[in-house]
Amino acid sequence: MGPGRPRDEDGSAEAAADERESQADERERLLTVWEERLDDRNRALGEQVPSQRERSYEAIDRARGLLEDSQARLYRSEAALRRADMRDQREQDVVEQEMAESQARQASEGPESWQILESRARRLQARFAEMAFALGATQDALAAEYERLAQEQPQQAEKYRRRAERARRAAASLRDTEPADDDDSG
Repeated sequence: MGPGRPRDEDGSAEAAADERESQADERERLLTVWEERLDDRNRALGEQVPSQRERSYEAIDRARGLLEDSQARLYRSEAALRRADMRDQREQDVVEQEMAESQARQASEGPESWQILESRARRLQARFAEMAFALGATQDALAAEYERLAQEQPQQAEKYRRRAERARRAAASLRDTEPADDDDSG
């Protein structure tokens, strides 16, 4: 549409992020109230309770744990993407090797080899389509992971959103890739 649409989408995303942050603040407030009630009960029973500073350190430790878990998920996603890239490269190497062999046979076999070449081209096109689909799906998954990290880590949200957009563009470009279809029936 026009220039208003991206603002609407950004505004909607900001509103959703604000709502998530508000919910997280409310959960934190409820946890604090619960801890205060627990401390009051323990004081009434004559037990020693943690100080506010100790509670703050505990909250920091919990936040670090969540951050470490998110980072571990990101590393696993990136590793899966790298493995997919390596697998795709190996398959591309096989395609290139078959093409080289085909060209060599074509030079030695003469004009009757066009049927063999067309058959090989169809097989390679099918493999190419499978690889493009798999890589596109992996890029989509990576984009979703980056969006999740952007929501969990607001201080780095812009970096993760840029990465997510780059992954979405890569996935879209792979979906738009179609092998050549020379069906001229003659």
